[in-house]
Amino acid sequence: MTGQRPQRTRREQTRLTSDYPSVSTGQLYRQGRPIEQPPLLFTDVGPPQVEAALLARADHVECRAFFHDDRGRPTRNDFTVDVTWRAIENLPDAGGGVRPVFHCCSCDGTFRTLFFVGMTLMCRKCARLTYPSQHRRRPSTLERAEEIRLQLGGEPSVWAPFPPRPSGWSEERYERARRREEMWRHRAMMRALSVGRRNLPGTRGEAPAAARVD
Repeated sequence: MTGQRPQRTRREQTRLTSDYPSVSTGQLYRQGRPIEQPPLLFTDVGPPQVEAALLARADHVECRAFFHDDRGRPTRNDFTVDVTWRAIENLPDAGGGVRPVFHCCSCDGTFRTLFFVGMTLMCRKCARLTYPSQHRRRPSTLERAEEIRLQLGGEPSVWAPFPPRPSGWSEERYERARRREEMWRHRAMMRALSVGRRNLPGTRGEAPAAARVD
């Protein structure tokens, strides 16, 4: 089945993958063949609330699902999901050198994970889902430098002396941390200068006398 992915709206972009039940190939296949066990069951997960039984075959997955609306009324949908086997070039001994991928019921693209959305199984993009990490604020360059200093057991302020090497840290690991802190601190200073600030972002008042440049 081939189709175009529908256009997203700003409101729908807030739907998270963690809020919808999903199924991955690893739950249904092992070592290049379907797992010999009773159907994989999903019960009362959602939204929407869904009860489903999945049975893996060599070239497809049989699914029987009951989707419940807001009033608890179930709607049954029986469908199949096509499965294609792909070679694993860098892992020749894993499952005979092949691994399964699902075909999305909407766009027919191949994926290792599908989500129960809209009475069927879809890929993340067709279901208009986003990862929770996409909604987290990225730390600033200054915060990255401060985090490294805290990991070394020192003060977070970039005006403080750089922390000494902690016990158990190799010289190489310590130098990597020092270079990363210096990189983020330099970027923070360049960013502050680019917006016309005299001091680092997030600091108040003038820098300590030892850090000022006449």
